[in-house]
Amino acid sequence: MAVKLWQNIATVVDNDIKKVDGYAAKSQDKTINQVVQGPKGLMPAQNSLIIDPKNPDNMYFVMTRDAFSEIYRAPRRNPTIGAYGVMKSTDGGYHWQSSNQGIHAGASLRTITFDPANSNILYTAATDEQGGLYKSIDQGKNWQRVSIPNVIKSVNNVFIDRNTKAIFISAGGFYQGEYEEGGAWRSIDNGATCSNRSLKRLWYCKLNPHL
Repeated sequence: MAVKLWQNIATVVDNDIKKVDGYAAKSQDKTINQVVQGPKGLMPAQNSLIIDPKNPDNMYFVMTRDAFSEIYRAPRRNPTIGAYGVMKSTDGGYHWQSSNQGIHAGASLRTITFDPANSNILYTAATDEQGGLYKSIDQGKNWQRVSIPNVIKSVNNVFIDRNTKAIFISAGGFYQGEYEEGGAWRSIDNGATCSNRSLKRLWYCKLNPHL
């Protein structure tokens, strides 16, 4: 007998792309003059689902405004259910709401993570041209920009070492920006100072969790 391991408990995201047969759909947003290639009903990019280890009813993910693609920035797919930025559930995923207080308008968030020492504290990375690193100390209700070197314009990923508490961020814009903006950056004082390994663009950095 087959055992059902997964069930659909909520419609978290929907979009304004006309659901048509075939492999092309057009946004109903008149400000987006483009045809989105791919299967019908394409959804906005959803990244970085995390579950509170202390209270698993608290769940978070980010809906990314400008998703990465192998060739170029992926077309936007405006949500009609859900919203760009941080999405949060307090009932195990049955209901969701946006939680972006304090994050700049038009932000494109790519990752969200817990402070491994305190799941009330979260960090999220903004990849857009006004991007940066944001921190919440109240389970995502409010966010504040973390002070990082001004040269960094786009933060693609954030990781916190559970042993040393060091914050690692990967940086670099999509297809523009200076060499010095990119690379892997590390802070051992909550972002007050950072050192880096320069690269033009780095999407992701993470340490071995077993070390």
